[in-house]
Amino acid sequence: MAREQEHNYNFGILNLQSTEKEIDAKQIYDSLQAKVVIGIRDFFYIIAEEDELDVEGDRFGYGVLVKYKEAYEGQFVDASSKSIHNVIVPQWIFAKSKFFIHYDSRVISYRPVVGSLSDHQFKQMFTSLFQASYQHTVGSSTNGTANVISEGLTDLDDSSLNPTVETICEVMQLQDAIDELKIVRGISYTVYPTNPGAKAAYKKLDMMLKELKAKQMSGRIKAAGEGGLDKQAIKQDEFYFYKGLQMVADGYGYATVSGIDKYDRNVQIRESTSPITKTIIDSDYTRDLIYALYPTFKRVWDIINYVRK
Repeated sequence: MAREQEHNYNFGILNLQSTEKEIDAKQIYDSLQAKVVIGIRDFFYIIAEEDELDVEGDRFGYGVLVKYKEAYEGQFVDASSKSIHNVIVPQWIFAKSKFFIHYDSRVISYRPVVGSLSDHQFKQMFTSLFQASYQHTVGSSTNGTANVISEGLTDLDDSSLNPTVETICEVMQLQDAIDELKIVRGISYTVYPTNPGAKAAYKKLDMMLKELKAKQMSGRIKAAGEGGLDKQAIKQDEFYFYKGLQMVADGYGYATVSGIDKYDRNVQIRESTSPITKTIIDSDYTRDLIYALYPTFKRVWDIINYVRK
Protein backbone atom coordinates (compact mmCIF):
# COMPACT_ATOMS: atom_id res chain seq x y z
CA MET A 1 0.00 0.00 0.00
CA ALA A 2 1.39 3.39 -1.00
CA ARG A 3 2.36 5.78 1.77
CA GLU A 4 0.99 9.30 1.36
CA GLN A 5 4.23 11.01 2.33
CA GLU A 6 6.04 13.70 0.38
CA HIS A 7 9.79 13.45 -0.17
CA ASN A 8 12.31 15.70 -1.90
CA TYR A 9 14.55 14.22 -4.58
CA ASN A 10 17.74 16.06 -5.53
CA PHE A 11 19.26 15.95 -9.00
CA GLY A 12 22.92 15.58 -9.87
CA ILE A 13 25.19 14.04 -12.45
CA LEU A 14 27.48 11.05 -12.04
CA ASN A 15 30.88 12.01 -13.41
CA LEU A 16 32.96 8.95 -14.25
CA GLN A 17 36.58 9.89 -14.80
CA SER A 18 38.08 6.58 -15.91
CA THR A 19 41.73 6.43 -16.87
CA GLU A 20 41.17 3.14 -18.66
CA LYS A 21 38.19 3.34 -21.03
CA GLU A 22 34.72 4.70 -21.53
CA ILE A 23 32.21 3.20 -19.09
CA ASP A 24 28.97 2.08 -20.72
CA ALA A 25 25.47 1.39 -19.44
CA LYS A 26 26.17 -2.30 -18.83
CA GLN A 27 29.14 -1.52 -16.59
CA ILE A 28 27.04 0.96 -14.62
CA TYR A 29 24.32 -1.66 -14.21
CA ASP A 30 26.84 -4.36 -13.23
CA SER A 31 28.41 -2.03 -10.68
CA LEU A 32 25.03 -1.38 -9.07
CA GLN A 33 24.45 -5.15 -8.93
CA ALA A 34 27.76 -6.04 -7.27
CA LYS A 35 27.53 -7.23 -3.66
CA VAL A 36 29.86 -4.79 -1.95
CA VAL A 37 29.52 -3.36 1.56
CA ILE A 38 31.52 -0.47 3.02
CA GLY A 39 31.88 -0.23 6.78
CA ILE A 40 32.72 3.06 8.49
CA ARG A 41 32.84 3.15 12.27
CA ASP A 42 29.52 1.79 13.57
CA PHE A 43 27.67 1.78 10.24
CA PHE A 44 27.67 -0.23 7.03
CA TYR A 45 26.50 0.87 3.58
CA ILE A 46 25.19 -1.18 0.66
CA ILE A 47 23.18 -0.64 -2.55
CA ALA A 48 20.11 -2.91 -2.44
CA GLU A 49 16.93 -3.72 -4.39
CA GLU A 50 18.49 -2.93 -7.76
CA ASP A 51 16.18 -2.82 -10.76
CA GLU A 52 15.91 -1.44 -14.28
CA LEU A 53 13.06 0.56 -15.76
CA ASP A 54 12.20 1.91 -19.20
CA VAL A 55 10.27 5.15 -19.67
CA GLU A 56 9.52 6.25 -23.23
CA GLY A 57 12.66 4.50 -24.42
CA ASP A 58 14.90 5.94 -21.70
CA ARG A 59 16.62 3.31 -19.52
CA PHE A 60 17.05 3.91 -15.80
CA GLY A 61 18.78 2.00 -13.05
CA TYR A 62 17.11 1.96 -9.63
CA GLY A 63 18.41 1.13 -6.20
CA VAL A 64 18.31 1.91 -2.50
CA LEU A 65 21.39 3.09 -0.65
CA VAL A 66 21.04 1.51 2.80
CA LYS A 67 22.82 2.64 5.96
CA TYR A 68 22.62 -0.02 8.64
CA LYS A 69 24.15 -1.41 11.82
CA GLU A 70 25.42 -4.95 12.13
CA ALA A 71 23.21 -5.41 15.19
CA TYR A 72 20.87 -3.20 17.17
CA GLU A 73 19.82 -3.86 20.72
CA GLY A 74 16.44 -2.48 21.62
CA GLN A 75 13.47 -3.16 23.85
CA PHE A 76 9.80 -3.92 23.41
CA VAL A 77 6.87 -4.16 25.77
CA ASP A 78 4.54 -7.15 26.03
CA ALA A 79 1.20 -5.51 26.74
CA SER A 80 -0.47 -8.73 27.87
CA SER A 81 2.06 -9.40 30.63
CA LYS A 82 3.06 -5.73 31.05
CA SER A 83 6.70 -6.76 30.87
CA ILE A 84 9.68 -5.24 29.04
CA HIS A 85 12.03 -7.43 27.00
CA ASN A 86 15.35 -6.92 25.24
CA VAL A 87 15.69 -7.79 21.57
CA ILE A 88 18.62 -7.81 19.13
CA VAL A 89 17.81 -6.91 15.53
CA PRO A 90 20.52 -8.09 13.07
CA GLN A 91 21.50 -5.72 10.27
CA TRP A 92 19.14 -3.03 11.52
CA ILE A 93 18.38 -0.35 8.92
CA PHE A 94 19.18 3.15 10.17
CA ALA A 95 18.33 5.01 6.94
CA LYS A 96 17.68 4.27 3.28
CA SER A 97 17.69 6.49 0.22
CA LYS A 98 16.05 5.58 -3.08
CA PHE A 99 17.71 6.70 -6.30
CA PHE A 100 17.30 6.55 -10.07
CA ILE A 101 20.12 6.94 -12.59
CA HIS A 102 19.66 7.49 -16.31
CA TYR A 103 22.38 5.42 -17.97
CA ASP A 104 23.10 7.54 -21.05
CA SER A 105 23.13 11.03 -19.53
CA ARG A 106 24.25 9.78 -16.09
CA VAL A 107 21.80 12.16 -14.43
CA ILE A 108 20.88 10.79 -11.00
CA SER A 109 17.93 11.63 -8.78
CA TYR A 110 18.12 10.63 -5.12
CA ARG A 111 16.29 11.19 -1.85
CA PRO A 112 18.45 12.40 1.06
CA VAL A 113 17.21 11.57 4.55
CA VAL A 114 17.43 14.56 6.88
CA GLY A 115 19.55 13.83 9.93
CA SER A 116 20.39 10.28 8.85
CA LEU A 117 21.69 10.22 5.26
CA SER A 118 22.38 13.78 4.13
CA ASP A 119 22.90 14.99 0.57
CA HIS A 120 26.67 15.07 1.12
CA GLN A 121 26.73 11.64 2.74
CA PHE A 122 24.62 10.10 -0.02
CA LYS A 123 26.97 11.42 -2.70
CA GLN A 124 30.05 10.30 -0.79
CA MET A 125 28.78 6.79 -0.05
CA PHE A 126 27.14 6.24 -3.44
CA THR A 127 30.36 7.08 -5.31
CA SER A 128 32.47 5.03 -2.87
CA LEU A 129 30.20 2.01 -3.30
CA PHE A 130 30.13 2.51 -7.06
CA GLN A 131 33.92 2.68 -7.24
CA ALA A 132 34.39 -0.39 -5.03
CA SER A 133 31.73 -2.30 -6.97
CA TYR A 134 33.31 -1.38 -10.30
CA GLN A 135 36.68 -2.67 -9.11
CA HIS A 136 35.18 -5.96 -7.89
CA THR A 137 32.93 -6.55 -10.92
CA VAL A 138 35.58 -7.96 -13.26
CA GLY A 139 35.99 -11.67 -12.62
CA SER A 140 33.53 -11.66 -9.72
CA SER A 141 30.19 -13.40 -9.43
CA THR A 142 27.07 -11.52 -8.40
CA ASN A 143 26.06 -14.56 -6.35
CA GLY A 144 27.25 -15.46 -2.86
CA THR A 145 28.13 -13.31 0.10
CA ALA A 146 28.84 -9.61 -0.02
CA ASN A 147 32.41 -8.33 -0.24
CA VAL A 148 32.83 -6.23 2.93
CA ILE A 149 35.38 -3.45 2.88
CA SER A 150 35.72 -3.09 6.64
CA GLU A 151 38.39 -0.41 6.62
CA GLY A 152 36.12 2.08 4.93
CA LEU A 153 37.11 4.47 2.18
CA THR A 154 40.87 4.01 2.66
CA ASP A 155 40.72 0.60 0.91
CA LEU A 156 39.65 2.07 -2.40
CA ASP A 157 42.13 2.31 -5.26
CA ASP A 158 41.78 5.65 -7.04
CA SER A 159 43.88 4.72 -10.07
CA SER A 160 41.21 3.38 -12.44
CA LEU A 161 38.02 5.25 -11.60
CA ASN A 162 37.24 8.49 -9.81
CA PRO A 163 33.46 8.87 -9.68
CA THR A 164 31.75 11.92 -8.24
CA VAL A 165 28.13 13.04 -7.99
CA GLU A 166 27.91 16.79 -8.58
CA THR A 167 24.86 18.95 -7.93
CA ILE A 168 22.95 20.37 -10.89
CA CYS A 169 21.70 23.79 -9.85
CA GLU A 170 19.01 26.05 -11.18
CA VAL A 171 20.02 27.87 -14.35
CA MET A 172 22.26 30.91 -13.87
CA GLN A 173 22.41 30.65 -10.07
CA LEU A 174 26.20 30.97 -9.91
CA GLN A 175 26.38 33.54 -12.70
CA ASP A 176 23.66 35.61 -11.01
CA ALA A 177 25.88 35.78 -7.93
CA ILE A 178 28.23 38.03 -9.87
CA ASP A 179 25.46 40.65 -10.22
CA GLU A 180 23.86 40.11 -6.81
CA LEU A 181 27.02 40.61 -4.79
CA LYS A 182 28.01 44.22 -4.10
CA ILE A 183 31.67 43.19 -4.10
CA VAL A 184 33.10 39.98 -5.57
CA ARG A 185 36.22 39.06 -3.64
CA GLY A 186 37.04 35.75 -5.23
CA ILE A 187 36.03 32.87 -7.47
CA SER A 188 37.27 29.29 -7.27
CA TYR A 189 36.15 26.29 -9.25
CA THR A 190 37.01 22.80 -10.40
CA VAL A 191 35.53 21.45 -13.63
CA TYR A 192 35.53 18.05 -15.35
CA PRO A 193 35.20 17.21 -19.05
CA THR A 194 31.54 16.83 -19.97
CA ASN A 195 29.89 13.57 -20.87
CA PRO A 196 28.23 13.07 -23.28
CA GLY A 197 28.25 16.58 -24.76
CA ALA A 198 28.81 20.26 -24.09
CA LYS A 199 26.85 23.45 -24.52
CA ALA A 200 28.10 25.97 -27.04
CA ALA A 201 28.58 28.44 -24.17
CA TYR A 202 31.57 26.54 -22.78
CA LYS A 203 32.47 24.23 -25.66
CA LYS A 204 35.98 25.68 -26.12
CA LEU A 205 36.88 25.04 -22.49
CA ASP A 206 35.39 21.56 -22.58
CA MET A 207 37.16 20.65 -25.82
CA MET A 208 40.48 21.83 -24.41
CA LEU A 209 40.06 19.50 -21.42
CA LYS A 210 39.19 16.57 -23.68
CA GLU A 211 42.06 17.22 -26.09
CA LEU A 212 44.49 17.35 -23.17
CA LYS A 213 42.95 14.13 -21.78
CA ALA A 214 42.58 16.06 -18.54
CA LYS A 215 40.88 14.59 -15.50
CA GLN A 216 39.91 18.03 -14.19
CA MET A 217 40.95 21.67 -14.13
CA SER A 218 40.91 24.05 -11.19
CA GLY A 219 41.06 27.82 -11.12
CA ARG A 220 41.15 30.45 -8.39
CA ILE A 221 41.17 34.22 -8.57
CA LYS A 222 41.27 36.74 -5.69
CA ALA A 223 40.71 40.46 -5.75
CA ALA A 224 43.75 42.71 -5.36
CA GLY A 225 41.96 45.39 -3.37
CA GLU A 226 38.92 46.18 -1.22
CA GLY A 227 36.89 47.11 -4.28
CA GLY A 228 36.80 43.49 -5.44
CA LEU A 229 37.05 42.01 -8.90
CA ASP A 230 35.78 43.85 -11.96
CA LYS A 231 32.38 42.21 -12.45
CA GLN A 232 32.02 43.30 -16.07
CA ALA A 233 35.43 41.87 -16.94
CA ILE A 234 34.47 38.57 -15.32
CA LYS A 235 31.34 38.30 -17.45
CA GLN A 236 33.34 39.08 -20.59
CA ASP A 237 35.73 36.23 -19.86
CA GLU A 238 35.50 33.94 -22.87
CA PHE A 239 37.43 31.01 -21.56
CA TYR A 240 38.03 30.43 -17.88
CA PHE A 241 36.13 31.74 -14.89
CA TYR A 242 32.71 32.69 -16.27
CA LYS A 243 32.65 29.66 -18.57
CA GLY A 244 33.81 27.52 -15.67
CA LEU A 245 30.85 28.69 -13.59
CA GLN A 246 28.51 27.73 -16.41
CA MET A 247 29.99 24.22 -16.51
CA VAL A 248 29.61 23.89 -12.74
CA ALA A 249 25.98 25.00 -12.92
CA ASP A 250 25.35 22.09 -15.30
CA GLY A 251 26.87 19.60 -12.88
CA TYR A 252 30.40 19.31 -14.27
CA GLY A 253 32.30 20.40 -11.17
CA TYR A 254 31.98 22.62 -8.14
CA ALA A 255 32.62 26.28 -7.37
CA THR A 256 32.46 29.06 -4.81
CA VAL A 257 31.85 32.76 -5.38
CA SER A 258 32.72 34.86 -2.32
CA GLY A 259 32.12 38.51 -1.56
CA ILE A 260 29.96 41.14 0.15
CA ASP A 261 26.18 41.17 -0.34
CA LYS A 262 23.84 44.17 -0.31
CA TYR A 263 23.48 43.85 3.47
CA ASP A 264 27.27 44.15 3.89
CA ARG A 265 27.59 40.52 4.94
CA ASN A 266 30.47 38.26 3.98
CA VAL A 267 28.90 35.44 1.96
CA GLN A 268 29.90 32.41 -0.09
CA ILE A 269 27.65 31.11 -2.86
CA ARG A 270 28.19 27.53 -4.00
CA GLU A 271 26.67 25.29 -6.65
CA SER A 272 24.72 23.50 -3.91
CA THR A 273 22.97 26.75 -2.90
CA SER A 274 20.11 26.16 -5.31
CA PRO A 275 20.02 22.50 -6.41
CA ILE A 276 17.32 21.24 -8.74
CA THR A 277 14.84 19.25 -6.66
CA LYS A 278 11.46 17.60 -7.11
CA THR A 279 8.91 16.89 -4.37
CA ILE A 280 6.84 13.77 -5.00
CA ILE A 281 4.49 11.47 -3.14
CA ASP A 282 6.35 8.40 -1.92
CA SER A 283 5.29 5.01 -3.20
CA ASP A 284 6.29 1.38 -2.82
CA TYR A 285 6.05 1.10 -6.61
CA THR A 286 9.22 2.27 -8.36
CA ARG A 287 7.38 2.92 -11.61
CA ASP A 288 5.14 5.47 -9.86
CA LEU A 289 8.25 7.24 -8.59
CA ILE A 290 10.09 7.38 -11.91
CA TYR A 291 7.01 8.67 -13.74
CA ALA A 292 6.72 11.45 -11.13
CA LEU A 293 10.41 12.32 -11.56
CA TYR A 294 10.57 11.92 -15.34
CA PRO A 295 9.49 15.50 -16.26
CA THR A 296 12.28 16.88 -14.09
CA PHE A 297 14.78 14.52 -15.72
CA LYS A 298 13.74 15.99 -19.08
CA ARG A 299 14.17 19.55 -17.74
CA VAL A 300 17.64 18.66 -16.48
CA TRP A 301 18.53 17.15 -19.88
CA ASP A 302 17.63 20.47 -21.49
CA ILE A 303 19.86 22.30 -19.01
CA ILE A 304 22.90 20.10 -19.64
CA ASN A 305 22.26 19.95 -23.39
CA TYR A 306 21.74 16.17 -23.44
CA VAL A 307 20.24 14.92 -26.70
CA ARG A 308 18.00 11.90 -26.14
CA LYS A 309 18.82 8.90 -28.30
